[in-house]
Amino acid sequence: MDEITATLLVQNPGFSSGRRGLLVLALVLTMGISLFAGPYGTDDGTHAGAEETAPTENRTVLMELFTETWCQPCKNVDLATDRLREHYTTDELAILELHYDQSGDPFFTHETNSRFNRFYSLNNWPTAMFDGQIKKEGGGKVDEVYDRYAEQVDSRLQEKSHFFIKMVEERYNEDTGYIRSYIAERTDPGKRNLTIFTAIFRDKLHFDGGNGILEHRYVVRNLFSEPFDGPTQIVEYDFTLPDDSRYIKSGDRVGIVVFVQDNDTHEVLQASMKLLYTEEGPSSNGGDAKDSVWYSEPVFLVTLSAGIVILGAAGFVVMKNARAAKIRMHSRSHTRQRLTSGQGLASEKRKDEFTSCPECGVRVKKTNLNSHLRRVHSGRKK
Repeated sequence: MDEITATLLVQNPGFSSGRRGLLVLALVLTMGISLFAGPYGTDDGTHAGAEETAPTENRTVLMELFTETWCQPCKNVDLATDRLREHYTTDELAILELHYDQSGDPFFTHETNSRFNRFYSLNNWPTAMFDGQIKKEGGGKVDEVYDRYAEQVDSRLQEKSHFFIKMVEERYNEDTGYIRSYIAERTDPGKRNLTIFTAIFRDKLHFDGGNGILEHRYVVRNLFSEPFDGPTQIVEYDFTLPDDSRYIKSGDRVGIVVFVQDNDTHEVLQASMKLLYTEEGPSSNGGDAKDSVWYSEPVFLVTLSAGIVILGAAGFVVMKNARAAKIRMHSRSHTRQRLTSGQGLASEKRKDEFTSCPECGVRVKKTNLNSHLRRVHSGRKK
């Protein structure tokens, strides 16, 4: 596009200023669109350059809440967890809610049961695990639970991460989807028995289990795993979620958490969370729609607004200059036409019919010069 526009401007001097301005404006628009579109995706639906993105040291803490819909102490724990989400971003805290199979809880899975019984060997609920290392059992007042949990999150956030996790492609539609994630060692974690877990969760499932919590958040519906061989690895899964249509009221909200965990020590070394779909639309950073880059990323919106204003102002200036140039060209054309038609020559000829009086300098017709001298200067003639 650049070469074509330059050729038109250079090789066609007959182009008016307005047409040149419009071509320049089209070039600017094309460049702007390419700048906005370039970083966000490629033709195959992946995010370009994800594997080459520079890893960061920032840790995302994983909180696993083992709960039951009938459990009375779980109520305040759920409310405290909602407050945690209001305080921490999804880049700081990833939350998963795992239900246990007892007393008709509809949200248990074999994977969540196994993680409760075999992996962590837990006995009580509610129990919250922070990065697989810190165990907090039981309930309490909402403020007390929140303080206990926030203290553990803050403590784990001080730890630097050995790993970098990026979800590079994800699709979801009507209970089925696909996820591809890229995991890389940022620094050598040492010799460990590591596993990559991928949890698919539904957000805001509605069910009255008897404990007063009617809306359940971050409920795990699928859990996949495979060994991490390092130093980099790509994992991908096609998934199908259970039919939870009876518990969905206002849009199917689905999200993903990918994390790396040591099977021997149970330490979670890094996690990443993303919300794939909300009733408001797609999200790209894992939070609710209010956190979504698609809808409210300040940098993107400010940049886009500034670009629109600048392009609008440039278009106004270009059109104004084109109009002024058109008026000037019309004026020059009109002058040439007058001279060519003889009107200009007649005007020059009329100028020769006048002369200046040698006595007073007044311009008079040559034929009236003698009369002027006699009447004004007493007949003197030089």
